[in-house]
Amino acid sequence: MNRRDFFLGALSVALAVKVAQAQARHYRIGYLTSATPDAYNPMLDVFIATLARHGYQQGGNLSLVQRWSRSPGASAELEKHAVELTNLPVDAIVTWGTQATAAAQKATRRIPIVMANTADPLGSRFVESLARPGGNITGISSLSTDLSGKVLSLLKEIVPSATRIGVFRNPANPVSKHHLQSAQRSAKTLDVELIVAEVHGADLPAAFAKLSAASVQGAIALADPVFVSHREQFATLLLRHRLPVAFQRSENVEAGGLISYSADLREQFRLAAGYVHRILQGTAPGDLPVLQPAKVELVANLKTARALGVTIPQAVRLRVDRVIE
Repeated sequence: MNRRDFFLGALSVALAVKVAQAQARHYRIGYLTSATPDAYNPMLDVFIATLARHGYQQGGNLSLVQRWSRSPGASAELEKHAVELTNLPVDAIVTWGTQATAAAQKATRRIPIVMANTADPLGSRFVESLARPGGNITGISSLSTDLSGKVLSLLKEIVPSATRIGVFRNPANPVSKHHLQSAQRSAKTLDVELIVAEVHGADLPAAFAKLSAASVQGAIALADPVFVSHREQFATLLLRHRLPVAFQRSENVEAGGLISYSADLREQFRLAAGYVHRILQGTAPGDLPVLQPAKVELVANLKTARALGVTIPQAVRLRVDRVIE
């Protein structure tokens, strides 16, 4: 037997042992978010595939119970879903978004909660510290509150003549005020005026109409699962209004937005799956440090730039990690 065959054989045995251990019981994982399924399915695919590598097979020894808000930003609906998950019960709850994590925390202090993406877990009082969370919550922080100001600076580089810039904000998201504060600090440095357009529910047309009436020369969209859910509508409206919009989610740019600066959500869901595995194997969530993204990705859509008549400066293009033509 050569070394390659020996290695593959050992790997197969190790995987078989891992699967056998996991199949000793059936696990039920809850998933809670304010985003719609079409927004999170790509991330959930990564989550499920990662769990499979640890020996958990959906439809076999693993059930994934999904709950999402049908009314964007509806905290009461998320809280109702969180209670449903705890009453099943589930072995762990995975959340995407601050509102979902808050709802899960309100529903249980016993069942482990793994944040796949939450902006400010310390400021939101989900954990005692990032290094030693304590309690029943851990997971991944998105750093998105820190990035709001940087996204504004990025837009200003692309539209240097802009003096009035719009901000799309979901007021139902409690962490959006921190996003806005970060953008406001950056606005002072850049000497630009911010015009805030609050998006109630999914009423993006009204928000665009407000910014159009205010004659803004560009806009940023603060991080929010709702904006990812409505990314196609967002892209259609920004082209209709010929408004350059910078996002905090690459999914928005893939759908037709101009540019984004954010952590990779798929990578965060992969990390969350690893934490779920460790918790199912007996590790207390309070002993697992809250992770932060190792990489922030700059994504640009050149097709949208051409449609808007915007030139992305060479200084920005040199920093771009991924280009969508």
